[in-house]
Amino acid sequence: KPLSLPDFLAKFNYYMPTIAGCREAIQRIAYEFVEMKAEEGVVYVEVRYSPHLLANSKVEPIPWNQPEGDLTPDEVVALVSQSLQKGERDFGVKVRSILCCLRHQP
Repeated sequence: KPLSLPDFLAKFNYYMPTIAGCREAIQRIAYEFVEMKAEEGVVYVEVRYSPHLLANSKVEPIPWNQPEGDLTPDEVVALVSQSLQKGERDFGVKVRSILCCLRHQP
């Protein structure tokens, strides 16, 4: 039976608390995303993410019941961009980002 969107999104509650606010995890996921795409033979890919859902500072409310930390949405964008660029260089895949905006978190 196909899952509904709420069913799909509910899975985020399992792993996002571990990733959000963790610079190392965010960098690793972005870099390994490019590596996996290269292994699949992809030459161009777009990655979509919301920096607000990965931050634990300067965002209201802080997602995933995280305590306040020091990782801002702006820094999330910088970390992901740096890691994607490193992946581009290392694996030869052209990568572009699509940032998702949340209406309730301008």
